Parts: sequence; C-alpha cells; structure tokens
Amino acid sequence: MGAAAIASLEVLREEADRLAADARRPTAASSRMGEPRLTMAFRVRGNRRPSWLRGRLARKRHSGSGAGQETPSTSQDGPEAIFRERFRRLKPRTETPMFEIRFRPYASLRSTIKMQPGSRTIEVSLSDILRDAPPDVLDSLAAILLSKLYRQQIPKRTRRRYELWTHSQAVQDRMLAVRRERGRKNVLPPAGTVHDLDALFDRLNRRHFAGSLRKPGLGWSPKASRRRLGHYDPAHDVIVISRIFDRARAPELALEYVLFHEMLHVKHPAELRGTRRCVHTPEFQAEERTFPGYEHAKELIRSL
Repeated sequence: MGAAAIASLEVLREEADRLAADARRPTAASSRMGEPRLTMAFRVRGNRRPSWLRGRLARKRHSGSGAGQETPSTSQDGPEAIFRERFRRLKPRTETPMFEIRFRPYASLRSTIKMQPGSRTIEVSLSDILRDAPPDVLDSLAAILLSKLYRQQIPKRTRRRYELWTHSQAVQDRMLAVRRERGRKNVLPPAGTVHDLDALFDRLNRRHFAGSLRKPGLGWSPKASRRRLGHYDPAHDVIVISRIFDRARAPELALEYVLFHEMLHVKHPAELRGTRRCVHTPEFQAEERTFPGYEHAKELIRSL
C-alpha cells in the first residue's frame, strides 16, 4: 500500500474516533430513543483496497451468496445475465467470463456446459424446451451446470427446485411430444426367427387381461442385449423385446414374463410424485406377482 493510501486511512480512522466520541455524548434524541447506532463508511484512495478490507468484503459477498440458504437469482435480463450472476455468486473472487448460450432442438431435456482451455467464454447448450422456463428454474440449472463445471457440491435445494419443474405434468407432456416428434426408434419387426411377438401378445392379453388391453407397437431390439431385456416407450407407443429371447434355446417362460411386464407398463402408466417418477407403482407390482411361475421366470432371467 502506498504512503498516500496509508495517510488516508489514518485520517479516516481519526474521523471515525471523533464521530464515535460525539455519539457517546447525551442528546435529546439519544435520551428519548436510546444510544444512537454508529455507521462508518471507509473510502480508500489509491489503486486497491487494503487487504483487511478486501477480505472482509469477500467474506460478506460469500455469506450473501446463499451458501447456507440458497436463493434463486432475480435477474430478468435473459439467460446470459442469469448465468453471469450465478457465476459471481459461485466464484466471487474470479473475473466473470462471457457466456454463450444456445437453445438447441434436442429430443430430450439435455443441457451441456464447457469452457475451452485458454478461453474466457463459457459455452452452454440447452434444450429449447427450457426457452420458456421461469427465471428461477434457469437459475437453478445455471447453478447445477456451473457447480459441475467447477466440481463443487450442488445445493440440495437448488437441485430440488429444478427437478420439481422437470417432473411437473406440463413439462413431462412437452418432453413426451418432443421425443415423439424428434426422436427415432430403431425396432425390428415383431415376427422374429423363432417367436412372433404379435401372436404372443394376443395370447397373454387373453390369458391375463381378458383381451381388454390395447395393443401398442411391438418389435425386437436390433441387438441381443442382456442388460435391457425389454422396455415400453410411451413416446412412440411401442414395446421392444431384446433379441436374446428370439432363440430356440431361450426359455419361453422368461420371454412371456418380460412381455407381460411390459404390457403392465401399458396398463399402469408412470406416476409423478414430487421429484420422483414412479414407474413401478404398488398396483403394478401387485399385478406383476400374479404371473404364473413369477419366481421361476426371474430365476431363468438371472441365468441368461
């Protein structure tokens, strides 16, 4: 610190002492309202604030950034401003970079963030589903992405705020429509080498649903996967079964059970419960256990 700055500090401190002494003298206001409160403002001349003042201001910014009580940004100037403000709250001692934010026609609620080495611009790609998201949702997403970029812990309240929005019925319906419009489903015909899924569906429908279950699209997966034996895609309304079952040595009971399981997904759609998407509801699980040879079928699947 230069000599001029030190001299200015001494003058300010003397002035503060004088104000404090004046404040301790009894006045009409102090006798009626109690001891007055003394507020001191320091102005430092020179290029930089003294180290003790810089540290105090930094601690104040950090404590106000919501480390213990996370609060959303109130910026109304668009996503770039929201990301800049969130960056300042996350890294108050670092110069705020530029943000380049683009909304892209993804088939899902996808978000990415990256910063090239040596660059002063953070590139963010967001699903265009987020274009009309409320500012507090964009703020939560900014906190999540920046925390991941700088490997910091994501506040639970921030994550929950974002997940509550993504799991709302309106957003789920929008995501389903986008997946149906933009997504592609690579499925082989239901008539396989050994088994015909159309005929098997009709048989199971008569046996377990009295023929009342509507028939979605049916098909075999392109690959004989052991990890994903079957799934129902509500966006494309199709049941896909792994080709690992379309073999002569594959146990037919296991195939019937997997198809029955996916048929239950058609009958019992997923339910939204707060930030959770419940795929296997209690009603689903209760009906699944009525399948003849339920335990044996699961053992057969484990042995594949």
